Amino acid sequence: MGASGSMIGLIFGIYPLVVFLVAPVIGVLLPQVGPRFTLTAGLFLCSGSQILFGFVSMLPKGAIFVLFCFLLRIVMAFGGAAADTASFAIVAGEFGTNIGVVTGAMETFTGLGFMLGPPLGGVLYSAGGFKLPFIVMGGILLSIVPVVMIILPRDENVTREKKGSLLQMGKIPGIAVIGFSVLVSGIVLGFLDPTFAPYMKKFGLGPSKVGLIFPLCAFCYAISAPAVGWICDKTGKTRLVMLFGAFCVLVGILILAPAPFLTFLPQRLVFISFYSQHDLCVHKTLRGKYV
Repeated sequence: MGASGSMIGLIFGIYPLVVFLVAPVIGVLLPQVGPRFTLTAGLFLCSGSQILFGFVSMLPKGAIFVLFCFLLRIVMAFGGAAADTASFAIVAGEFGTNIGVVTGAMETFTGLGFMLGPPLGGVLYSAGGFKLPFIVMGGILLSIVPVVMIILPRDENVTREKKGSLLQMGKIPGIAVIGFSVLVSGIVLGFLDPTFAPYMKKFGLGPSKVGLIFPLCAFCYAISAPAVGWICDKTGKTRLVMLFGAFCVLVGILILAPAPFLTFLPQRLVFISFYSQHDLCVHKTLRGKYV
C-alpha cells in the first residue's frame, strides 16, 4: 500500500507513544470528567477506530493510506488510554479492600487476551481477509458500551476537586520507583517480540513451535495473576512480593540466552516468563496504596 517497513513500524509504534503521553493527562482530568463517562467514551473511540481500520486497505496507496493509518491509530490510543485509566479507577473505588484479587482477575483476562489474540486473529483473517478481524473485534468492543452505561456505578460519589499535580506525584519516592518498575517490565516484554523468535530459529525450531512460546508466557501470566493478588491482599507484603518478582525476572533474562558468564548452562533452553508476579504486585501497590 505504498508504506515502507520503517513507516509500518511507526504506525504500530504510534499507539504506545500516544498512550504514554495521554494517560497521565487523563488521570489528572478523571476526577472532573468522571470515570464512567471516561470509560464509555474510551470504549466508543477505541471500537469505532478499530472497525474503521479494517477498511484502510480500500484507500489509495501512498500518503493518504499512511495518513489515515496514523489518524486511526492515534484515536485508538486515545480511547484505549481513557478506557484503561477509568477501569482501574473504578476498580480501586469499588473494591478497595480486595483490590489485589480483583486486579489479579483483571490481569488474568489480559493474559488470556494476549494468548488468544494471535490465533483468533489468524482464524478471522483466513476466513474473511484483512477486514474481518478488525470488524469483529471492534464490534464486540462496541457492544460493551451500552452494558457499561447500564451496570456501572454513577459518579456522584467521585470527588470533583483536583488533587495535586502530575509533577507532585512523580516526586513521591514510591510512585517513582513503581513507575520505573512498570517501565522496565514493559521493556522486558517488548524486546522479546522482535528478538526471541529469530533467536529460537537457530535451534532448528519451526514456526509452530516458536509460536507456542509466546502463548505460554501469557498463560503463565493469566494463571498466576489471581494467586499473586490474593497473596498481596492476605499478607500486605507487596514490597517483598515485588522484590521476588523482580528477582524472577532477573533470573529468567539471565538464562534466556543464557548470559555469557553462565557457561555451565546448556544452550538449548526454553524460557518461561516470570514477569506476571512482578507486574501484578506493582499494580497492586500503586492502586492499593496510592489510589
